[in-house]
Amino acid sequence: ATGAVNVTGFIYSLVHPWEWSVVPTIMFVAGTWFVMNGKALLPKALPPGTEVILATAVATLYSMNFEYSGGVVGEIPTLDADAGMKIPGTDFVLPIELLDYNRIVEAPVAER
Repeated sequence: ATGAVNVTGFIYSLVHPWEWSVVPTIMFVAGTWFVMNGKALLPKALPPGTEVILATAVATLYSMNFEYSGGVVGEIPTLDADAGMKIPGTDFVLPIELLDYNRIVEAPVAER
């Protein structure tokens, strides 16, 4: 029944565009266009999927810097101020966290 509810909501949204919010619609259309056409615009040396990462990064930066208050899939996780990877020779620290491989492998699988 959950699938039928999701499909019904999707169809309702498609046939009621006047209820769409402007900013998410523009972000969706621009992001989809960039993901579909990004390979032609980006240098060939970049790995496959770079256009997806860039579109996600731009949307994330937009939502962080312009106080986007619309619907979000999830909150941006916080990171300890001292955590991250320091770039050698600079004072710059990349705010990333390396995950423990064993923790990922041993994660419980959702049961149906």
